[in-house]
Amino acid sequence: LLPLQGDKGAGIQRLVWDLRHPLPFDTSEDESSLSRGQGGFMRSAPRGPFVLPGNYQARLSVGEAKNVQSVKVMGDPLIDISLEDRRLWHDTLLTLTQMEATVRAVVSTAGEVKDRMTDVQDSLERHPEAPESLHRDVRTLTAEADEILGQMSGRETRGGAEQRRQIPIARQVTRLYSSVEAATAVPTADQRRLILESREKLNEQVAKL
Repeated sequence: LLPLQGDKGAGIQRLVWDLRHPLPFDTSEDESSLSRGQGGFMRSAPRGPFVLPGNYQARLSVGEAKNVQSVKVMGDPLIDISLEDRRLWHDTLLTLTQMEATVRAVVSTAGEVKDRMTDVQDSLERHPEAPESLHRDVRTLTAEADEILGQMSGRETRGGAEQRRQIPIARQVTRLYSSVEAATAVPTADQRRLILESREKLNEQVAKL
């Protein structure tokens, strides 16, 4: 569950585990992603869900030498929740982090498609002999990428006023993760319904992409 310490050379090193799963996506570019208007992403530093109570192992490797130490993680005694309910809560959060990873991949790829089409359009304008069908294809692909970005991040799309009344998929997934994590309880019926709806909408955008 822990990230690798990396090659920092000899000497005392410290690695702190916050008892959470690592996230299935890279957060190092969140700042630049948000600056491009992709406001559905988490603005505070995202964190993975807490691991379940149980026995874990810490492994230390130095060259060929290895050392293993057992670590017991216990649930907060102030939280009254059964192991079964805690597992459902935990698994729901893992599902939402996977959905967030897909959201980021869709937005990133759709943005790359749009950027590529802009480059192609610039190239076509320098070649007046290019057939109109190529210009039409580029406009179509650009519009489709724009529509995906609109559904994901809330940008303006051909849906116009209808789109503005909808919560973008990226923002919905982020809100669901925050609300489920904060409760430390079995997800409510409304939360389960919204997760299912968000997954279906996300799958539609993946298929379009």
